[in-house]
Amino acid sequence: WKSRELMWNASLAYERARGVQYARVLWTRDDAYWVQSLDLTNFTDPNALYTRNCVTYHGINDKTIMLGREAAPALMTAYSAFWNKTLPLESQNAERYLMYLAKARGVVVRYVKFQRLPTLDAMVDKSNQQICIKKYYSCLLEPPPWGPPFCKAREYPRGPEGLQKWPELWPMPAWARARALSARYVGWAPRGIDRT
Repeated sequence: WKSRELMWNASLAYERARGVQYARVLWTRDDAYWVQSLDLTNFTDPNALYTRNCVTYHGINDKTIMLGREAAPALMTAYSAFWNKTLPLESQNAERYLMYLAKARGVVVRYVKFQRLPTLDAMVDKSNQQICIKKYYSCLLEPPPWGPPFCKAREYPRGPEGLQKWPELWPMPAWARARALSARYVGWAPRGIDRT
């Protein structure tokens, strides 16, 4: 959260220097794998935090969040807020902490369907140097056919809290499904890694 707050401060300096203001702020992790384009017209409330309605751990799913410009200062300063003992933020996990912080600072929390913030946690499988999706943290019961597979790593038990199958999320005509499948994931390796 400290690095996120430092980036937020840098963006404020950029806004001041350019005389402009961002309309929204996207909070996402560096291991996010996007499975669909992001439609910014889904995020119009300037005082809202938009989070997925699955894998919330009784708080805010903090994997990918869209913040309206008025809500952004409240959440992008989560690190400094932690040290402010006047705020009622005692919690059991990061997801609840962010929920309490949003409420304490008057931010509206809006839970949206997975396809509005369509990212999955990914990693590189050491055995084959290919991207795979961390099933435990995904909001899906199965990966979409155009994306990488679930990782083969040990999975932990979890209830069906908002989990969905991809065809329920993205019903599409046959021509669109064929195009998506033709663009299917074929492999990836970070720079400097020889895949041969």
